[in-house]
Amino acid sequence: AYGVAAVVHGDEKSRHRFITPVGVEVDKFGRILQTSFGTNEVVVFSKGLEFEMKLSGISNPFDVAVDPDAAIYVSSFGGDRIHRFKRDGTSLGTFGRKGSGPGEFFGPEGIAVSPDRYLYVVDAGNHRVQKFTPDGKFLMAFGTRGPKPGQLLSPRSLAIEASPGSDTYAVLVMSQEGNLLQ
Repeated sequence: AYGVAAVVHGDEKSRHRFITPVGVEVDKFGRILQTSFGTNEVVVFSKGLEFEMKLSGISNPFDVAVDPDAAIYVSSFGGDRIHRFKRDGTSLGTFGRKGSGPGEFFGPEGIAVSPDRYLYVVDAGNHRVQKFTPDGKFLMAFGTRGPKPGQLLSPRSLAIEASPGSDTYAVLVMSQEGNLLQ
């Protein structure tokens, strides 16, 4: 059976205030990273739910992902780019820009890291998913606008499903309603 493991509330100074929280991730240290779309930041809590830090200056952060080395990736819906940070919050820069070409975005939303450390980003406005190296080099994209196999209509999120005991994995793409698209 499932139950509530913890509830995190903001304090009177609004240090932990969320406006439109969208993405959440738990890293290998048990830290919780929560995007706040409306306050343009990601708030990081320790495993014990103590405030650790904020990653600020991200235009409408939609989702957050953490790789096996604890590097943090944040999709900036409003900035049409991906922000990269070290575990301690030090910026490693950004990649991407507004557009429809390889490595460009029109409203990046869901973001996930595969077991082999590749970054997958839902490029919702361009109806596709793009794959990048950990440092942001574009590798490939899949999906075009439409309802047929291989096509996507405004994908929202994705998850990486690893095959136990294998080097293979599946990328699952979801609609805004949470339905499996591909």
